[in-house]
Amino acid sequence: MSVPATQFATPDRFHPADGTGTLIRPLAFGGQAGWLHTPAGPLRGEAAVLICAPPGRDGRCGHRPLRILAERLAGAGYPVLRFDLHGVGDSLDPTDPEADVLPDWLAGVAAAAEALRAATDTRRLVVLGLRLGASLAASVEIGADGMVLLAPVASGRQWLRELKLAGAMSRTGSLEGAADLESQGLRLSSASVAGLGQLDLARLEHAPPQALVVAHNPTVGPVAERLADLGVEVSACDFAGYDALFEDTHSQQTPSLVFDQVLAWMADRFPGRLAQDVTALHIGAEPVALHPPGCIEHPVHFGPGLNGVLCLPDEVASDGRAVIFCNTSAEPRAGVGRFAVEASRSLASHGVASLRFDFAGIGDSDGPDQTHVYSVSRQSDLSDAVTLLAAEGFPEVALASVCSGSFHTLRALAADPRVGGVFSVSGKLVWREGESVRPDMRDEGRATQVYVSGLKDPQTWRRLLTGKIDVAAVLKTLWARLLGRLAAGLHQADGRALREGLAEAADRGARIHLLMGLDDASYDELQAHFGAGARKLLAMPGASIHVEPRLDHGLARAASRRIAIAELLNFMGAA
Repeated sequence: MSVPATQFATPDRFHPADGTGTLIRPLAFGGQAGWLHTPAGPLRGEAAVLICAPPGRDGRCGHRPLRILAERLAGAGYPVLRFDLHGVGDSLDPTDPEADVLPDWLAGVAAAAEALRAATDTRRLVVLGLRLGASLAASVEIGADGMVLLAPVASGRQWLRELKLAGAMSRTGSLEGAADLESQGLRLSSASVAGLGQLDLARLEHAPPQALVVAHNPTVGPVAERLADLGVEVSACDFAGYDALFEDTHSQQTPSLVFDQVLAWMADRFPGRLAQDVTALHIGAEPVALHPPGCIEHPVHFGPGLNGVLCLPDEVASDGRAVIFCNTSAEPRAGVGRFAVEASRSLASHGVASLRFDFAGIGDSDGPDQTHVYSVSRQSDLSDAVTLLAAEGFPEVALASVCSGSFHTLRALAADPRVGGVFSVSGKLVWREGESVRPDMRDEGRATQVYVSGLKDPQTWRRLLTGKIDVAAVLKTLWARLLGRLAAGLHQADGRALREGLAEAADRGARIHLLMGLDDASYDELQAHFGAGARKLLAMPGASIHVEPRLDHGLARAASRRIAIAELLNFMGAA
């Protein structure tokens, strides 16, 4: 399979569809993937801005808002580069995944600064970071003229404690006694835990001459004090909207007031403007690429402002098979724990190409923000993705999805005869108008059969008698599921439409594989619409189900991702 050419976006093709007057183009440097936002007018600011995003859940929640901030800064005349650290998003993995990642991340910030200077020929540089990204920005000496710290992590040790607590509460943490750390899709080696634990902004030894510190809690106070001790001219304000920013990827609110303050600070401290050659910004360029082991990855721009990454086998010749990965909820395309990235590269090593992309209004794609996870149809987006791959010579296309993404891919399978199969993990099957998608309204319980089986275990009764089981919470969960089954019976048209669509797809030869665990209610919903044991689905040719007890719902644990990738390889005949 030859390297595609016509679909690759040159800088002028990355114009956003909303006409903001800026150019967006991908960059790759030192194994890191980034996006450069450039003012399209005849003037640009004398300073360029480097945005350092954090890893983990903070980075996934902050991805779209930081893109919005980059566009606002570029619209105000400042060239901006935002990028993924090694092991984050679309960037390459660190050379040694078990080594301390902190030196690698600090070097990555320095490399990004050099890439921004080279791309814009800038005279002055402002470094801006969110959460741990702010801590990294403050900890590396890159000759910046200014610094913006948005809710910086003041203490690495405290941050690690927060990660452990979040991992325990979400049931995505490391096993008891493990030296490494897992939490909500982020894994840190034991060496990284030790290294990051030494991070302490109260002991900074250098800083740019000017800084804006946006504080979200009292722990940030010593950071501002230390900057002042270093002779920095410090401006400080509270982080209005901090909690709303990190509520969830699909429900978070962009902190517009904070971004207003950032723009005002930039205008006050870096007001100078320089002439720029606008025509030079529209000159076509060779497609940028990253080279993970065994494959090559190119950014692609297609449809009405959709952006993604095409991953092609390198040494192994592709035989025309390809997989499309789409968003889970409003998570960026890399997925929770970078499932889509890891799966793409594993597929490529077996000769299977893939496209991972963002739906409109999510991640890096253009479109209105705050789109509903379910009520906004994604059929057009998925159709455009299939068309892209078909144009590049991939006649056999399957869709891979997790949770809410499955809601859309299963419907695309029914609607688009070009789709040859769907691989679904923890799939959400039916959504009815009025159902809440708020985080605090989710069914966080395990599968009903887990509770039923537990009644046969003496340990369960011991825990019950000693008050270690929240009986009220369990009963509330089971009652809600009973009501859900009754609702499925009363609104049979929803489930019937899905069953009929999948049956038609199966009759034309499409394949369906559902992978789910017992750590959530996915299997309960499947049985509510397809009968006990999902018999109505299994009666369809080419349909299969695997219930894996160890699987967590969103593939936040590395062990769950390994299971899902192995199943996907088998589904694609690449195992």
